[in-house]
Amino acid sequence: MLEKIIDRIEYTFITMVKNNLLNDLKVSIGNTAQPPEVVPDNSARAAGALIRLAGPGTDPKNILKFVIVTDLPENNQKIWVFQDSRREGNVIMYHVGKDFIYREAKEVRGNSVGGMSKYLIINEEDSDIVLTMY
Repeated sequence: MLEKIIDRIEYTFITMVKNNLLNDLKVSIGNTAQPPEVVPDNSARAAGALIRLAGPGTDPKNILKFVIVTDLPENNQKIWVFQDSRREGNVIMYHVGKDFIYREAKEVRGNSVGGMSKYLIINEEDSDIVLTMY
């Protein structure tokens, strides 16, 4: 099964991030900033970030992370975005929370499978953060 998944991996790159939130987003993997580094509120920025493979045992320092910047750093939320290493189809998943919890991740809406270059849109709907890809 693992060989089958590895043979079918198609990596996904984010080429544009649209931030429809009321707060800026900082983009990083671990402590390393990723392009575009900051996406101001209600704006779009070109990107070049690779969405990395992750599973239940992956170190969160290796996962693409968007931090929703607030006036109080202790209130900052994190959005973890990864390509699920356990599923066929190169599915892009995300989790919103202080810590990365694989089992609570949701599939990104829209065209979240098949690898390639994608646009990522981050919205708030009914107090939930929702990610969509095109």
